[in-house]
Amino acid sequence: MPLVLDGRKVAETIYQHLRPLVHRLKRQGIIPGLAVVLINSDVESKIFVQQKVKEGQKLGLMVQVFRLSKQATADEVKKLLKELNHCKEIDGIVVQLPLPSHLDSEEILEMVNQGKDVDGLTRNSPYPPPCASGILRILRFYKIDLRKQKVVIVGKGRLVGQPLLRLLQAKGRDVVAVAPFDQNFKALLAQADLIIGGASKKGIISSRMVKKGVVIVDAAKNCQPEVRIKAKAITPPVGGVGPVTVATLLENVVYSACRRAKISPTTL
Repeated sequence: MPLVLDGRKVAETIYQHLRPLVHRLKRQGIIPGLAVVLINSDVESKIFVQQKVKEGQKLGLMVQVFRLSKQATADEVKKLLKELNHCKEIDGIVVQLPLPSHLDSEEILEMVNQGKDVDGLTRNSPYPPPCASGILRILRFYKIDLRKQKVVIVGKGRLVGQPLLRLLQAKGRDVVAVAPFDQNFKALLAQADLIIGGASKKGIISSRMVKKGVVIVDAAKNCQPEVRIKAKAITPPVGGVGPVTVATLLENVVYSACRRAKISPTTL
């Protein structure tokens, strides 16, 4: 049986660090505030937002969801973001992706004040992207050493693939990002010591495509269930990367509130 990389345990270590900070902020009259802008009405987006609201409120944050019609114009979205940028009680802003196809994601995301970009998606955001950062936290928690390991990231998207590739390259790791339609997709998977799933398409990795003893951190349900037979360690379909992503996002919100209160939080 593979080692189960339980993200809930990792998330709890983050919350243990954040709770005293939230209490300290509240003693100063500051409640960390998160605004989530939801334009897309697909089921997964709604679930992700519900998780953020649930965990944020449990931690003692003020979490507000601003729902816009999926026919909302760019001007309507920008108007809301401008208001949130200027709201002193809001420390973090999340624009839930994906956006409807008629909206330019890059243009919309760049409207978010960098100091409130707790999703780490603007060009000069001071915050690490929660999913990519959360994946590295899982690996550290379970003491998975990436030195001399071939790391393959499946997917080149802005939430997982791109930021994770930059973070691992900065650490000097042997890492490559590949899309499912790339010609060398199967060849790279077969060589991988660590596979990180971040592509939008589910179930694209079968057990025949990976080697025995591989470590798998699947953030997007890219792996078919039988892949676990070959894995040395693997995240579960539920309770894997998701809880750590949410905890890291909320950590960014609390740290933003600390800046507002002129408190220097201790980094985990």
